[in-house]
Amino acid sequence: MRRIQVENRNLNVCYLATYKSFQQYRNIDTFRLEVLCKNPHLKLIFENSVPAFEHPLTISQVSFSNKSTVEDHMLMCGDAAGMIHPMCGNGMAMAIHSAKIASELIIDHFNKKIRSRQELEAAYSQAWNATFKTRITTGRILQPFFGKDGLTRAIMYGVTHIPAVLPVIIRHTHGKPLKLTTV
Repeated sequence: MRRIQVENRNLNVCYLATYKSFQQYRNIDTFRLEVLCKNPHLKLIFENSVPAFEHPLTISQVSFSNKSTVEDHMLMCGDAAGMIHPMCGNGMAMAIHSAKIASELIIDHFNKKIRSRQELEAAYSQAWNATFKTRITTGRILQPFFGKDGLTRAIMYGVTHIPAVLPVIIRHTHGKPLKLTTV
């Protein structure tokens, strides 16, 4: 198993659980032992790691519903523009990419290439949708399949035994690499 470390050589373990699946365990430690540690790779990590924080960092009741890319004439970036589903790849990268799109269009507006606020808002919505909408839609379509044990096992079997499938899924959920430009 390949481990990708974050800052200070820490390992970040992030997972989603439905309220229904978590409810029967009532606390994170029990959930980790009873559910996550059934995966031998995760069990090994949990048994051989020292937590960086006293308590796990958690959020709950997250909604992955559609949001507006422009709200009250403000250009929304990252999760504010459309909740970035974990199936869609790196949410932080998407947030930075949406900020890049917004900043380039704002510069065009100040340089009079985009003449009005309405034109700026429309250009941002169009660029955001062209860049992220397919990824987010694909993530929303795939997510329910990974919430059911038997179906998840079947999908994982298919992905491991038909190698061409995984690159297609990644391409549709992770988008194209960001091309940086200098000003």
